[in-house]
Amino acid sequence: MKGLKTLKIHEGALPVLEHLVIQPSPQMEVPSGITLLKTLTRIDFFGMPREYACSVRPQDGQNYHIVEHVPNIFFHESLAYGQTTLSLR
Repeated sequence: MKGLKTLKIHEGALPVLEHLVIQPSPQMEVPSGITLLKTLTRIDFFGMPREYACSVRPQDGQNYHIVEHVPNIFFHESLAYGQTTLSLR
């Protein structure tokens, strides 16, 4: 869904979700509703812009508060010679 800009997650939605995968949606903002997903143990972001990853960094990310309760956060990026994965923890 490359044109996806917003993902809304409402209170009580997905009460047992443990693993969230977000695929390339370069225009999407970090979904603030992730804070409501208390059972999440992992988020994988694929093909998102570097600015997106920077916005959820523990050190200085403006959106870190949205994902701080998730113990495992990974960004996957495809490169000309393969794929790289960045762990935020």
